Amino acid sequence: MTDRSKLATPEEYAEYRRTTVRTLANERYNGNGCPFVRYGRAIRYRWSDIHAFEEVNTFTRSDQEAA
Repeated sequence: MTDRSKLATPEEYAEYRRTTVRTLANERYNGNGCPFVRYGRAIRYRWSDIHAFEEVNTFTRSDQEAA
């Protein structure tokens, strides 16, 4: 695996999450999404951050609050 393959584009991450690139942009703007890396205007997501973000947002009950 190359270093580049450890990064996901917004399109790749949106497909993985089954959401839209616009939703990811809104999450970045509001500060409530997955951590991201900015290279100039390019946005990338580390797969390790994506998986960590999933872990802290995994719940067993719908009334459970985020950690």
